[in-house]
Amino acid sequence: MIFTPRWVGEKLFERTDEVEVEFPMMPVEPMIYRDKHVELKVAPGYLVFQLRQNNKACLVAAEKMATRVLDELNDTPILSSGVNFIFEETKPLSILSQLFDFPDHIQIKNVGWEVSDCNVVRKLSSGEDAFFLRLAYSNDTVAFHFNFHSETLSSVAAKKFIDGRCSGFLQKAKDLLATVYQVKSKK
Repeated sequence: MIFTPRWVGEKLFERTDEVEVEFPMMPVEPMIYRDKHVELKVAPGYLVFQLRQNNKACLVAAEKMATRVLDELNDTPILSSGVNFIFEETKPLSILSQLFDFPDHIQIKNVGWEVSDCNVVRKLSSGEDAFFLRLAYSNDTVAFHFNFHSETLSSVAAKKFIDGRCSGFLQKAKDLLATVYQVKSKK
């Protein structure tokens, strides 16, 4: 295993004394490393860099850590890279909840079923940028899942996709929320 506690502490977190390690109880669960900014989940086939708090310092730390992995393991095969953000709007405006009011809901109810959750997925693109936007409606809450994704077949391409761009991806998500859905982000 490449991602040993010592290697992760020294190479990715830049110090070993402030890194917590959570060992998996089951073999399919990820190994988790965390400090005050980032939680790194190491699983077979993928890595997840999750912010511990919703702030710029954590976003910058996660981006730096992801690019360090790509530098350190530059010969590792890669299929794709992604940067994801989730925003939730409780008690959404009626115009937003109407997006989930599909005509077939009445027919579904007429045959004895109830629609409890509803998802709308779109692929949006502008120039060279593209992302998937999934809107999920459940319990009077809309969750906006932004997935900025790229098929990056090398560590160089993955680093180019991520390095210095995460804050920009976040701003694009916030701008779309405010402009299209009249949702102001708290992040």
